[in-house]
Amino acid sequence: MSRSLVGLVVLLAACTARIRNTDTPRRPNVVLILADDLGWRDLGCTGSTFYETPAIDHLAAQGMRFTQAYAACSVCSPTRASILTGKYPARLHLTNYLAAYRRGSLLPPPSIQSLPSEEITLAEAFRAAGYRTAIAGKWHLGRKGSLPSDHGFDVTIGADARGTIGPDDDPHFARFLSTKATEFLEESKDRPFFLYLSLYSVHVDLKTLPPLEKKYRDRRAAIDSHETVRDVEAGPGFRARAVQDDPDYAGMVEEMDIAVDHVLREIDRIDRARDTIVLFTSDNGGLSTAEGSPTSNFPLRAGKGWNYEGGLRVPLIVAECRRNPRASALLALPSLQRSRRPSQRSDPSRQCQARRVLRRRARRTLRSRLRPRRTARPLGRRARARGPTAEGSRRLAARGRCANAHAESKAVRSVRPRSRAVAGKDTRPEMSATRAPQCRV
Repeated sequence: MSRSLVGLVVLLAACTARIRNTDTPRRPNVVLILADDLGWRDLGCTGSTFYETPAIDHLAAQGMRFTQAYAACSVCSPTRASILTGKYPARLHLTNYLAAYRRGSLLPPPSIQSLPSEEITLAEAFRAAGYRTAIAGKWHLGRKGSLPSDHGFDVTIGADARGTIGPDDDPHFARFLSTKATEFLEESKDRPFFLYLSLYSVHVDLKTLPPLEKKYRDRRAAIDSHETVRDVEAGPGFRARAVQDDPDYAGMVEEMDIAVDHVLREIDRIDRARDTIVLFTSDNGGLSTAEGSPTSNFPLRAGKGWNYEGGLRVPLIVAECRRNPRASALLALPSLQRSRRPSQRSDPSRQCQARRVLRRRARRTLRSRLRPRRTARPLGRRARARGPTAEGSRRLAARGRCANAHAESKAVRSVRPRSRAVAGKDTRPEMSATRAPQCRV
């Protein structure tokens, strides 16, 4: 599996290839949930002890959690374009977030300001297969001429909103987007659907609901972090946050989790959980070095905007809402499974026997490496007194001549000039070949 979110596209492309040749009335649905700026360690199932994400943790327990998933870029727009098209940002010439202009001593590569219309997206592929498609949330891949409706989405919800300036009771539109997404699911319950839920959470501004802010502020006060290291070095002149204890950010994470739970419950309510595949990930690493540094990716280095591990490594969960043989077949890609022989997989005794054989081989290899090299056995008293025999002297002399001949041949080969062959001619320099004589002792 490639260390990029392009792997998501491979998975969804496999789903599309499978459903094109299927005549069943209920083909697998796909729900892709993309968080904004969510760090690798910002979920309970990925190691956070301060944030609460029970719905996403339950989703991870039902499916597969990838511990070494990487975004295609350390900022949002290139990753989003990569997920939708299956191409790396460099191939799209979209290497920075839109409306961004890098400044510095080095000249940056040119970056386009919209997703090209000739690119085929996941939404277009699903719509061609008979699916109803929708995006709910952040687009950030262009304006007029490059809107979601121009790239295969039948329904567009809140793609043009400023997701960081929502109302006081819904600061990042998490509740609004999840509600509209459930309405789309209700309307599409009788046909296959592809839902791209692109949340604005947990992008700055740092603002959350007052009850959640109070909850996590009290939690931080109860934690004794007086002697905890607060930050670590990220790069020259930059520091990265080393602890997760920001109450506003923690509230934003919980708002996101509530929105995900709302959508998952709706899928279950309309009785489509048995044939729905859910993918959850983030567009880049967590924000730990700028704009307030609200979260920590430690022990990973740096965060969003950096090409270190903290800026590229993201959580990735692929799950079914419920176990279903048809959907399981779609998820059973060869690249995601460990190859085993059928007989060993079905027979526990064969597995134990194979493990014992491997352990014996490992022990033999280790002993051979640790065993000291054998040296020549010293001569005994009788051999020393008797002295070298005629046959022994002859063998020693022959070995010496053979070693000298090999050394001379090696020296000749080391100084032989190299040349390139010309078509139809042998351009190698003529010189007498010196070969070592065949020595038999």
